[in-house]
Amino acid sequence: HGLSASDAEALDALLDADYDLARVPEALRDRAERVARLLGLLDTPITGADETLVRRTFELLCMRHTRSSNTPVLCNADEDALEAWMMSRGDLSRVPAAVRERAGVHESIRHLLTHTQPASTGVDLVEATLARVQQAVDAQDDRLRISSHRSLRLSDIISVAAVMLLAASILLPVLSSVRSEARKALCQSNLTRVAEALGIYAGANDSSLPMATAGFGGRPWIDVGSSPERSNSANLYVLVRNHFSPLSDLACPGNPSAPTSALPPDAMDWRHLREVSYSYQVQDGRARRMWHLDPSLPIIADRSPVILQIVLRDPIVPEARSPNHSSRGQHIIRADASVDWIQSPVTQSGDNIWLPRPIEQAVAKIRRFHGMNGNEVPAGVDDVLLGP
Repeated sequence: HGLSASDAEALDALLDADYDLARVPEALRDRAERVARLLGLLDTPITGADETLVRRTFELLCMRHTRSSNTPVLCNADEDALEAWMMSRGDLSRVPAAVRERAGVHESIRHLLTHTQPASTGVDLVEATLARVQQAVDAQDDRLRISSHRSLRLSDIISVAAVMLLAASILLPVLSSVRSEARKALCQSNLTRVAEALGIYAGANDSSLPMATAGFGGRPWIDVGSSPERSNSANLYVLVRNHFSPLSDLACPGNPSAPTSALPPDAMDWRHLREVSYSYQVQDGRARRMWHLDPSLPIIADRSPVILQIVLRDPIVPEARSPNHSSRGQHIIRADASVDWIQSPVTQSGDNIWLPRPIEQAVAKIRRFHGMNGNEVPAGVDDVLLGP
C-alpha cells in the first residue's frame, strides 16, 4: 500500500530536513511527525558516543533499489570501496585515496565481527531479535512508496535497527569490561601508595604496623564508627589521621560509598562499615613489627565480604571474594609492601584471609558457618584475619 500524496510530500520534506522536524515546513510538520513515528524513525535518539558508530553503520548499510529488481544493494560509493578493499587483499594502504575512508569502514566492521565475541546472553538476545525481524520482513509484501525518485521498504528500516541492536549487544559487554578494568587499575594504584605510606609509618614507629589502640584483648572490633577500642578500621585510619596517606587513597573506586574527603579533621575512624574500602589485619594486643612477619603475609586487602555478610545477617560464604570488584577477586598488600591481585581469599598456605584459624578449622568440616561474634583474635602471628 502506498502513502497518500500528502503523506508522501510530508515524508519527502522530512528526508530533505535530515529527520529534523524543526526544519520541516510548518504546514507539513504535523503530518511528517505522524509518518515518521509510523516508520519508527524518531524512537531512538542518537547522542554522544553513539553518533559516530550509528552514522558509519548506516553509511555502510546505505541501500538503494534499482527499477528492475526488488533486491536491496549497497550504494555505488560503498560498492566501489568494498571492491577496491577486496582487490587490495585488505591492505588499506593499497586502496585508492578517493575510497580509502569508506574502505576503512568495511575493515572496521570486519574486525568487529571477527575479533569480538558477545556474551552468551547477548547471543540469545540477538538470535531472538533477528528471528522477530525475519518474521516482520516476511509479513511485508509491499513497499512503501515515498516519491517517484525515492523508495523505502519497511524491511530496510527494520534491518538497520537490527544491525544497530546487534552492534550494541557486542559493544556493551566490552565497554563494561573496560570500565571494570579501569576501576581495578585505579584501586591497585591506590594500594601501591598505601603500601608506601605503611613503609613510612613503620620507619617512624619502630617498624610497627599502624595501631590506634593498645589492642583489643577479646573486645569487639567490628563496630566501625563507634570508638577506636571497638573498631579495627580505626587502626588503618591512623594513616589518614597522622597524614601518612590521604583519605582518597583508602577509597576504592569499586565502593561507591567510600568518602574521599570532607571527614572532620579530628575523626578517628570511618563513620560506617559501608564507607570502609579495605580490610586490615586485626590486632591481638601485641605490637606487630614488619620485620618479624612473613614477607608474603597479607596485611591489607579489598574489603571483606564475610564481615558485610555478618553485619547484614546474610548466609556466610567463607570463600567469597571482595565486592569491590564484582566478586572477581581482591587486591592485597603483603608484609613486604608488594601489591598483588588474588582471585581466591585462601592463600597458598591454606589460610583464609577473612577468617581466624579456629573458624577456618570448623569450616573445613562443615563448609558453611553462621557467623562470628566480632571479638575473635588471630591464633598467632602467622594467622591472617582481615576486617572490617
